[in-house]
Order: sequence, then C-alpha cells, then structure tokens
Amino acid sequence: MLNKTLEKTPSLHTLLAAGILAVVLIVAAAVLPLAFAAPTVATDKDTYEPGDSLSVSGTAAANALVSLQLFDPDGVRVAIAQAEADAAGAYSAANIYTFSAQDPTGTWTVKAYEGGAFATATFTLRGVVDTTPPSLTLNFTPLKAVYGKADTFTITLTADEPLQSAVIHVNQQGAPLVIDGKWAASVEAAASPEDPARWSGSYTIMEGYDGPAQVHAVGIDLAGNKGEATATFQVDTVAPQLTVTAPSATTEATVTVTGTVDDPDITEITLTYDAAVKTVSVSEGSWSATITLPAAGSYTVQATAVDAAGNVGSSPAVSIVYTPPPPLEAEDIIGPIRADISDVKGGISDVKGGISEVKGSISEVRGSISELRDETRALSTAVSSLTVYVMVAVVLSLVAAVAAIISVVTIARKVVLK
Repeated sequence: MLNKTLEKTPSLHTLLAAGILAVVLIVAAAVLPLAFAAPTVATDKDTYEPGDSLSVSGTAAANALVSLQLFDPDGVRVAIAQAEADAAGAYSAANIYTFSAQDPTGTWTVKAYEGGAFATATFTLRGVVDTTPPSLTLNFTPLKAVYGKADTFTITLTADEPLQSAVIHVNQQGAPLVIDGKWAASVEAAASPEDPARWSGSYTIMEGYDGPAQVHAVGIDLAGNKGEATATFQVDTVAPQLTVTAPSATTEATVTVTGTVDDPDITEITLTYDAAVKTVSVSEGSWSATITLPAAGSYTVQATAVDAAGNVGSSPAVSIVYTPPPPLEAEDIIGPIRADISDVKGGISDVKGGISEVKGSISEVRGSISELRDETRALSTAVSSLTVYVMVAVVLSLVAAVAAIISVVTIARKVVLK
C-alpha cells in the first residue's frame, strides 16, 4: 500500500524542472514584447501652417533605427528621415520638413518603420490664416432719390471675397426694430450662384415711416472674419396735397383756373376737365392755366401731381357751369345801326352849319383885309411926307455945321495975327 502511494507522488526533480520552466516563461513574457513591439510615432502639433517645421517622436526597440516618411494629402511622399532609439526605446526627429505656401492643404501622414512593423500619425496643414474682414458695399436696384409707398427694391451686398453668410437689416425712421423677438425688417439675402461674394434680397417699404432709413449688413468670409456696411435711403409715403380755384359759373368759353401744390419739388401738374387733359407748369408751389370749354354745360376740373417717390395726389374736384349768352336777333343788329345813322346825319347837319359859319368868317376876314389895305396906303403917304421933312432937316444941319466951322477958323486966324 505504501509503495503505491509513493509511486503517485512527483519526484523532486520533476518539481524543480517545472519551476524553472515557469520562471523562463514569465521572463519571456516580459522581454519578448519589448524586443518585438511595433514602433509608435506622434507629431509635435495637430495643425501646421506654411512656414512651420515638422518634428516627430515615438518609441521603438531599444537602440533600433527608425525610418520616417512624410506623405501629402495626395499620397505623394515628400520627405524621408531616420532616427535612432535610445536604450529605453524612445526616439525623436526635429525639422523633418518645412511647409511652404505651395504645399497642398489637408490631412498629411507620417509613417515610422522599424523591424518590419510601422506606425502612422496624421495632422492637418492649413493655408495662411486670414484675419482680414471682408470689405462690403451696399447697392439698391432700382436706385431712386426717394422711395414711396409699397415700393419694392433689391438690396445687394457685394464683398471683395466670397462670403459664407450675410445678413441685411433695414430700419425705417420711427419703425420698430424688433417685433416678437425678431427683426422687423430683415432682408432674406441669398448668395448669387455665379458669385459667392454677392448676396442680395428684396425689401418692401413699410408705409407710415417716412424720412431717412438705415441699412445695416454683416458678411462673414470663409475664414470667419466679419465685415459690416451701412447705407441710407429716403422714404416718402405721403401723397402731395393740391388745390384748384375756378369760377363756379361763366358765360365765357375761355376760363382761367389756378391752384397750389404743397411739394416744392413738383414742377408740373396734370389738369383734367372732363375728357380733356392739360399739363401745367408749377412755379414756387403755384400754377395757373387757361382752358377752353367746348360747349355749354357743367365741367368737373381736377388737378393731379406725382411726387419723386411716385405718390399720386389729387385736388378736390370743382365744377364750372358754362352758359353762353343768347344768340343775337336781327333787330338787335339793325337797331344800333339805325341809331348810328341818325347820329351821322345829325353830325352832317352840324358840319353844314359850321361851314356856313366859316363862310361868314371868311367874308369878315376879306373886309378886314380891305381896311388894312387902306390903312397901309395912308401910312405910305405919311411916310413919304416924313421923308421930305427929314431930308430938309439934314440939309439945314449941314449948313449950320459949315457956318460953325467957318466961324471957328475966322476966330483962330485973328488970334494968330495978333
């Protein structure tokens, strides 16, 4: 019985061999993974830009040589490098490759090869970072000096580069900015299929909010930079006010009509009287026109004007009743003629009487002329007699003068002789 029990108990040699085998297996389990583990690789950054340099690090077998290869997004190998792991299996390689603006952007790959195994790491290369906001301009089509009631026009936002989004808001003077938590006048802008830098949408004027209106636009470019632009336009939704002044009744076919308009920028109005239409110029808010009524009857006269915003205003209508004078009868014409003939006859009689008076005056003039002739003859005779007397006086004066001279000479001689 004892011998059978000893036969079933393992020998000391067997137990020792089993222990040694277990130790070997444990050591192998710890050493073999280090001797045959696949390498690892990692980049120093997740994202690179042109001008950056690539550096990598990783692990491999102790003191092993690691081959490093760089591939662009198209799978083209662009660089090869080598690194040596230290006794702990760590390795690194600096400045494997320097990126340029010509390199394609996207996902790049680094592969590390060692002992028939390899590892990969990926990173992103992006272009130069754009930090400049887009330059924006606003335009209106159609472009008007003033927009009127219910006018609809297109607002276009144009950038100097493609935009990923655009928002346009309009604020008419006095209008609420927000209604129910939303912009009251937001324009639904969409990008042009042909040009992503151009966005546009339509806007309809809100009636009752006149004056200057502000447009504010925001555009965001593909890099996320925000640009802004503002513009203004004028709104006038009030129609012009007009008046018409005309006689309520007339017996003349030609009538003068006047009126006013309250918009100083309006230069002409349209005057209608029944089926007739006439354009009249406006000066400093006033106008005047002469119209001809074709026949007897009642006429409705009204003035209409359109302001710069397209608002149409009309005056209250006024009525003119045209009643021509009754036609003339034959007696109405002959009677005055007869009276005129009688007046002419009376005038002729007066002329005849005047002629007789003139004849009498002529006879009197003739008698006066005869008397004047007689007086002229008498005067001539008197003048003749006077002439003789004057001549005698002259002769006597001469004789007296000679006598005086002789006397003076005689006296002078006597004085000399003494």
